[in-house]
Amino acid sequence: MKVLLIDDECEDKQKSAYQYVQELKEAGFAVNAYAHFQKAIEYIYEKARQKGPVEDIVVLDMMMPVAAKIEGDDMDPLGAGDYVLRYYLRAAQSSYLRVPIVILTNRDVGEVRLLVEDIGRIWVRGKPELPSFHLPEFLKEIKKRSDELP
Repeated sequence: MKVLLIDDECEDKQKSAYQYVQELKEAGFAVNAYAHFQKAIEYIYEKARQKGPVEDIVVLDMMMPVAAKIEGDDMDPLGAGDYVLRYYLRAAQSSYLRVPIVILTNRDVGEVRLLVEDIGRIWVRGKPELPSFHLPEFLKEIKKRSDELP
C-alpha cells in the first residue's frame, strides 16, 4: 500500500510521526513523507497535474505550523493541515478526491471531526504514542472501509 504522510514531526527521530514512518516502511508500505506543508502542496499539485496514480491513503497532521502565508489565501485557524486538506486534497480537480484521509491530531478529536465532517472519506484519531498504536493495521482497516463506500 502507498501512503502519503504529511506531518511536521516526521523527520524528528524523537517524535511519534517519525516512528510512524519507520513502522510503515518496516511493514512493507511505500511512504512519501513530507514535514513541510509547502513541499506537500507542491507534490500534490504535481500529482494532480500529471493525472497519474496517487497514494492509497493519506495520513495528515492537522496542526502543522504555517511557515509562510500563501498570497491571496486566508489560512484556517486549524493551521496548515486544514489548508492542505481543504484546498488541495479535496479540490474538485484533485486526483486525491476519493483517497481516504486519516487525520492524527493532538487536538480534541470531536472538535476536529466537526470541522471536517463536510469533506468526506475522513477518519480522525488522537495522535497516540507508539508502540500501543499499530498504524499499519489501522490504515489497512481504513482503506478497506473506504473501498466499501460508494
